[in-house]
Amino acid sequence: MKVAVIGGGWAGLAAAVDLTAAGVATTVYEAGRVPGGRARSVSIDGRTLDNGQHILLGAYRDILDVMRRIGADPERLFERRPLQVVDDAGFRLALPGWPAPLNVAWALLTAHGVGWREKVATARWMQGLKARGFRLAAEATVADWLDGAGQTGELRRHLWEPLCLAALNLPAGRASAQVFANVLRDSLGSRRREDTDLLLPRVDLGRLLPGPASHWLAAHGATLRFSTRIEALEATPSMSRSPANASPRRSSPSPRNMRARCGRK
Repeated sequence: MKVAVIGGGWAGLAAAVDLTAAGVATTVYEAGRVPGGRARSVSIDGRTLDNGQHILLGAYRDILDVMRRIGADPERLFERRPLQVVDDAGFRLALPGWPAPLNVAWALLTAHGVGWREKVATARWMQGLKARGFRLAAEATVADWLDGAGQTGELRRHLWEPLCLAALNLPAGRASAQVFANVLRDSLGSRRREDTDLLLPRVDLGRLLPGPASHWLAAHGATLRFSTRIEALEATPSMSRSPANASPRRSSPSPRNMRARCGRK
């Protein structure tokens, strides 16, 4: 069996590692010149820069396991700290190193720049989310969800919206409320204190997962095709056809464009 992974971001690379480890012939197609997607490093004028800062939490246990599998030790590459959110407007929320959920409760209780009514309303909202298993009744944007929940005060401006942007790489007006609720479930709503920890990279983003994963995949027989954009997926009568054995169609200017064909069951 041959499998094509479209996109060489963190999710695509993690999927490719799992497939390759299972003995599947895997090809990764990435439109960019380097792996990593939205959380990658780029070289500009001889300097290595990250394409923005992305939040990493202790709750990301699956991706930490992938890092260990490919030889990128999280304990060496990250500095682990209790979560703190501080800005120059006087807002401060800091989680102590206490067991969950006491750490989150204390952080909310002692948050600076937030009134008591908002703290109580937010505590009730979070308890309601937990009671529903962080499952939302209908899909919505994060902004609409927060509006409907009455989360329109300081915590929205200084915590929820920045956390949404940092975790999902999308502003609240475009991000999925259910996906953001999943982030809250796995971090602030978790029973494991370690899940709320902030993981601060000691190296550039490319050396956390994209670089090590690419080297591991190449060493284990996977194929990586950078600067290769997938234009479309076309079903063919043959079930043996897949994006992994389709031929690229070159166009100008670069990057290369590929019309991939895949089998349909």
